[in-house]
Amino acid sequence: MTKTDYSKFGKRFSRESGITQLMADLGKANHSNDPNTVMLGGGNPAIIPAAHDKFVDELQKLIAGSGVDQMIGFYDGPQGSEEFIRALVAMLNDHYDWALDEKNIAITNGSQSSFFSLFNLFAGEMSN
Repeated sequence: MTKTDYSKFGKRFSRESGITQLMADLGKANHSNDPNTVMLGGGNPAIIPAAHDKFVDELQKLIAGSGVDQMIGFYDGPQGSEEFIRALVAMLNDHYDWALDEKNIAITNGSQSSFFSLFNLFAGEMSN
């Protein structure tokens, strides 16, 4: 098999790293079929029965209504779901007595991708 000639960016992301080894190890452990194995690493929490039941209930409500169609069939604006952001602002302001508005909220698809974006936006050589 020939080695792919990646760009510098591609080479950086295709080389061995600690996280890729961790994820490989977690994948092997997850498929070990050992009933005593509890998956607590790699950023994913253990399955909490009460939370699991709540998630299943909410997913069933989405499927029974039009929520799943909206979720997978339509795009939100670049900041994310306006309804979700308004609810998040209200919850954070009520809970923490903050004075946030919608401009203070950024929705991402996960912590790893959000930190990738943040670090690349604000770290390293700047234009000035």
